[in-house]
Amino acid sequence: NLRVNLINCKYDIVSSVCESLNFKEVETEDELWDLYWTDLSVSAERVSKMNPFQAINHFPGMMDICRKASLVRNLKRMYAHFPDEYNFFPQSWFLPQEVEEWRIAMRRRQQSGSKPVTYIVKPDAGAMGRGIYLVQ
Repeated sequence: NLRVNLINCKYDIVSSVCESLNFKEVETEDELWDLYWTDLSVSAERVSKMNPFQAINHFPGMMDICRKASLVRNLKRMYAHFPDEYNFFPQSWFLPQEVEEWRIAMRRRQQSGSKPVTYIVKPDAGAMGRGIYLVQ
């Protein structure tokens, strides 16, 4: 039986699925496990101490691509160095810090005679669509 560590998992559905698959849930952090399911970020130290047969549902630095602002910041950084390879994401701005750059881009678009564009405004801390709105 697969041994699963759910000590840092608060979602009952994960435990239910593991039970339905006949996984054995370990009781303590010190017990040997095959799968570690956590709701928390994972340190590089934890991953470096894992055995080759062990798997975990997160990886170090994951929050750098999971948070909208961090993802855009990293994509912009890569675009600055590799514009041909990183031209696949929409132009993005951090507001209010980059509001002037956003206004300049809007003016250029208007002056070019292009159709009005709808912008998606997403709060960094939002989740599941909360706080998102559209502007033209």
